[in-house]
Amino acid sequence: MVCLSVIPVFATSVMPTAVNRYKQQQPDLLLEVSVKNTPEIVDAVLLQQLDLGIICPTHPYEGIHVVYQTSVSYRCLVPLSHPIIKGRGKANERHKYEIDLSTLINQELITLDPHYLEQVCDEPGIIRKLKPNIRIISHSDPAIAAIASATQSIAIVDPYTAKIAASQGDMISLPIKQQLDYPIAIIARSRNTLSLAATKLAEVLVDSFEEPTPSY
Repeated sequence: MVCLSVIPVFATSVMPTAVNRYKQQQPDLLLEVSVKNTPEIVDAVLLQQLDLGIICPTHPYEGIHVVYQTSVSYRCLVPLSHPIIKGRGKANERHKYEIDLSTLINQELITLDPHYLEQVCDEPGIIRKLKPNIRIISHSDPAIAAIASATQSIAIVDPYTAKIAASQGDMISLPIKQQLDYPIAIIARSRNTLSLAATKLAEVLVDSFEEPTPSY
């Protein structure tokens, strides 16, 4: 048996497709999949309760082997009816419109903790200017997207969550002019503790993350 745990962002995006590919290679192997937050995954890996975990690392973790690490760019979720995108070209081309965060200073926003966004943004001063208009904060990107859809508010989320939210039809996922990096890591207890089956799963997961990031 191979045990994998992922943060909620990947439970409905990267993980299902990767698991399908893996099971095609290992049809008879039992795979246990769970969904936890990053600290819970790190703790479970340290206790050797998991073979692999997919996390959003905010700092280095002692005693953890990083199998793979990358980053993707956050996206801006905007209601299709919002004035900020209305009238900006043809409807089927609006996904190409780039959002400059400085234009959102007077807009109500739903985001992650702004202190965290400051750390991952190449222009942290803009995030500080946005703080007064951030009305709802969550540590969960899927929750942010769901609330943004319900309240028809602008949100900042990872590209995987943004793609799923935009597919519902009432929001559009747009690139952000500033660089906001969303870090991703596949972790294990150590290289030596990985079984051959777990190593093959890690390879499939890495291939999935090497594919082009969802754009909209």
